[in-house]
Amino acid sequence: MQQMKKNLARMLWRACCWAAGAWNLLTPTLGTAAPLVDSERAGRHGLERAWFAQVNVDATQGRVSHWTLHNDQLFSLSTSGTLQALDAETGQSLWTVRVGAPDGVFAGPSVNEKFVALTSGTKLYVLDRKDGHVLWSRFLGSAAAAAPALSERYAFVGLLNGQVEGYPLVNLKQSIWRHQSIGRIFYSPTVTGKVVSWPTDRGFLYVAQADQPRVLFRVETNNEIVAPAAEWESYLFVASRDGYLYCMHEFSGAELWRVSMGYPIVTKPAAVAGKAYVASEEPALYSIDSESGRLLWSAVGATQFVTLGAEHVYGMGRFGGLLILDKQTGGVISRLAVGEGTTGLVNDQSDRIYLVSETGLVQCLRERRAKEPTYYRRQTGEKPTAEEAVPEESPFVEEAPAEVSSPPEASEKPVEDTGTPFQPKEEDTDDDDNPFF
Repeated sequence: MQQMKKNLARMLWRACCWAAGAWNLLTPTLGTAAPLVDSERAGRHGLERAWFAQVNVDATQGRVSHWTLHNDQLFSLSTSGTLQALDAETGQSLWTVRVGAPDGVFAGPSVNEKFVALTSGTKLYVLDRKDGHVLWSRFLGSAAAAAPALSERYAFVGLLNGQVEGYPLVNLKQSIWRHQSIGRIFYSPTVTGKVVSWPTDRGFLYVAQADQPRVLFRVETNNEIVAPAAEWESYLFVASRDGYLYCMHEFSGAELWRVSMGYPIVTKPAAVAGKAYVASEEPALYSIDSESGRLLWSAVGATQFVTLGAEHVYGMGRFGGLLILDKQTGGVISRLAVGEGTTGLVNDQSDRIYLVSETGLVQCLRERRAKEPTYYRRQTGEKPTAEEAVPEESPFVEEAPAEVSSPPEASEKPVEDTGTPFQPKEEDTDDDDNPFF
């Protein structure tokens, strides 16, 4: 009898523990927000939830390591190699594929109008954007440092040894383009406009043509560059740990302006509608006039830019939550609490707010009057305007502009480009021509 009582007590204890665990799993902690933003909570901040979705990720095997927005599609990549595409306006799942070995180390995805690319260790995979099937894969020269970058014609991969390789996307028999950088590469190349850029741990930023690869110039900052560059109307916006945001012409490297935030910058700047937004480690979010470099406002406590709406600027707060900021002053109007582990995706392409988590939950919010999306950049399939049109033949093939560079140190290997008929060896120029010194 005594043993039966003990067994019954043990069973009751286990049942209580199971119920408590289930309650903690399904119910948000007191004082925190539920992972899913409901319509009532969003409405109090002038927003509405357009859709939400759960991407395919096995929580026992991995998590979502990266989200990528490209025009009208949103892509997720898990640590086990599951890649999924969603319609960015409806949340509908378009396709799901698994790439490579489940225990691989994946980086990406990078997307253009036709292709999706990712790396796993020493291998590059290129997929068809329409349905996700693998078009081709090939081994890299060394281990990939981070995610690849796609232009219209090339997939660029930075290697840990400081070399960048450019792989033709269509003509696989064409030579691979290579460039040996000064310093090691730990971050992804970035295709912006007609150029591709990549930073090294020596504080150099290299800029090359994206579709007829050829290094145009390199610049040196006072500290490491760890964030991708942003682009707006032929200008690059580059942030550095030295606390400066630099604005330079994407083809010549001529500096338009630089402005100091006073604290290191490790997040990607965003260039939207004539303004640049960048967050420092203070933390604070800054709005800067992209033409003059004039500081318009700062929002202390904001750690990241999320998007620009018709009525407000949106960012993430130091202690979590979506900050709704006044467009003219940067003043905090309100704060929308979001679930723990939820963050905002940097969106410089449209006015949609995407809240994502590593568990695979994604939500799209919009301002109540914004039934149709506002796009800040040209969409897939749109033809460029007369001002945006560029000649088929690169203007840099016959005569390259003067490079903006500093000579490599004697202990470094010489900088060299090989692999295309357009790329001669890089020649160092005199430092007097460099506007950054």
